[in-house]
Amino acid sequence: MLPFPQLVQYGNTVTHELVLDYVQTQNFLAVLTSTGKLYFSGALNTTMGLPSTAPTLVRSDVKSIHGGTNYGCITIRTVTDQWFYIGYNTYTSVQSGGTNYGTWQEVTSLYSGFDLNLLKQIQILGFDTYVHLTDGRLYACGKNYNGNFGNGTTTGSNTFVLLRSDVVELTGGDTNSYGSTSCLVVTTAGNLLACGSNIGNGTGNNISTWTTMVTAGVSNISQQKISSAAGCFRYQKGGSWYIFGTLNGFRGGTGATSNSTGATSYPRFYDNFTGILETSAVTPQFAIYQNQVYVVGAAAYNANGQMGLGDTTAHTAAFVLVSALPLCSKVTSYNGYSVALTQAGQLYVCGNSAKWGSTGSVLTFTQLSLPQGG
Repeated sequence: MLPFPQLVQYGNTVTHELVLDYVQTQNFLAVLTSTGKLYFSGALNTTMGLPSTAPTLVRSDVKSIHGGTNYGCITIRTVTDQWFYIGYNTYTSVQSGGTNYGTWQEVTSLYSGFDLNLLKQIQILGFDTYVHLTDGRLYACGKNYNGNFGNGTTTGSNTFVLLRSDVVELTGGDTNSYGSTSCLVVTTAGNLLACGSNIGNGTGNNISTWTTMVTAGVSNISQQKISSAAGCFRYQKGGSWYIFGTLNGFRGGTGATSNSTGATSYPRFYDNFTGILETSAVTPQFAIYQNQVYVVGAAAYNANGQMGLGDTTAHTAAFVLVSALPLCSKVTSYNGYSVALTQAGQLYVCGNSAKWGSTGSVLTFTQLSLPQGG
């Protein structure tokens, strides 16, 4: 049996390779297939020397991809266990004057000290790169501009430094401006801790030590990318989902516009949803429940049809099932377009089609075709 569907028409072979993963940034999309091919598409920064078109093959030796911020840093691990990044430099301690790289920069030496068998997650937030291992250790390198290393300083590092040894879950928020990067973790004790900027505790920016947001019993955390003025995050405790931070970042139709420094429960939307995948404060809220995709949000955050429901109107009363999608393992939405990865390894997109090299708005999720050859 072929590892992926194949359609043959009069001698022309069109293949749909299985998609392993993707990274969605503000203006472009990176897609990794099961054969190690990496495609870029969208409105990339032309000074980086990257394509600004439909999906374009850029490498054929990739094992995994990581990252994705407004700045568009993509880190890859190759099949020979070399490490490279392209785009914005999130590996340097320099506080200003960051460089966009249009060629792959090797950082294998930075990762050489890690047991790759213990690698759980690599997350790029703002100006920093985080490495989370399955034994609970959390490392970071980069600018630490907002004190989001939690080590009591705003001093960056050109090499990975150990932040904690008790981390179960990791997430955070970032924007395209200085002063808006945060890091949140759940510890082995079930505590939710945060540091950095706009962490929702009413104390403002640059909190450089780990601050306890919720004590004990936290089983899950969910990111919402923060605006330049406010943070908004979700966590799960006792089977219910809660929100803390600035409520006007919550696009679930609650009408709340004031800040909240405590935890507020929203069972109307979140109870019984075992996986919540929020993204930006200026996009709709997506949830995955039993591998089906649901969405909720105001009309302002569906202007390009990025909810995938076939319209550009509001859907704020409750989560709505996105019936056009098959069973999914991942869904994200950012800057006017949304992306979903199915359990079968297919990639679907909707919203502003310029992000995958087309024109106009696509109001329902449509399978993305990748070019063959190369």
